[in-house]
Amino acid sequence: FGLRMTWNLGVIRLKFRVEDGGFELHRKVPYDYDSEYQDLYMKIASALTEGHISVNEALIFQSEVKQNKHTARSGIFLRDFPGRLILYPGLAATCAVIFF
Repeated sequence: FGLRMTWNLGVIRLKFRVEDGGFELHRKVPYDYDSEYQDLYMKIASALTEGHISVNEALIFQSEVKQNKHTARSGIFLRDFPGRLILYPGLAATCAVIFF
């Protein structure tokens, strides 16, 4: 494909950059406790490389993922306040709160 990609694994989010010489794309992917975002981005990338979707469709899907258009309402509730407050005691008890 002639693409160059760099990754920056941060404490709060994963940042990656893709460029082909004429276009450069930057994305920040928040870490989540069940890896839903990473799974959806991987499915988009696989569909793009296998030719099932075009680059324009992949960019649209990525924007929709960031807007939570492909996430269940229960997942959105648990990822944001006040729903996140319900999970914190359990996460703190298992020391998993640093990943949430």
